[in-house]
Amino acid sequence: MSNHNGALTEETLNLLIKMTEQIIKNFSYKNPDDIDDIKQTALLKCYLYWNRFNPKKSTNAFSYFTQMIKNGCAEGFNKLHPEKTRNYSCIHLSDIDLSGKI
Repeated sequence: MSNHNGALTEETLNLLIKMTEQIIKNFSYKNPDDIDDIKQTALLKCYLYWNRFNPKKSTNAFSYFTQMIKNGCAEGFNKLHPEKTRNYSCIHLSDIDLSGKI
């Protein structure tokens, strides 16, 4: 994944680019120019945070990077079109008490 200097290898960068290109096909965009901007945001996230993967917590690096790419795509879209997400609130499952106690 990384070379002796702690930097991403060219092979890993190419793999992340291919993953991003495949994942972004699952989304639809009205403006084709948005695709490149969103793809770049996702790749930037991968480049900045690739070294946060902890193999002691999980052995599934593919899942880690897939989720990072999806989150990067969402962030890129929200930056391009903030008016579409302005009136929405996000509720995370961790914020909800699922124990059933009142």
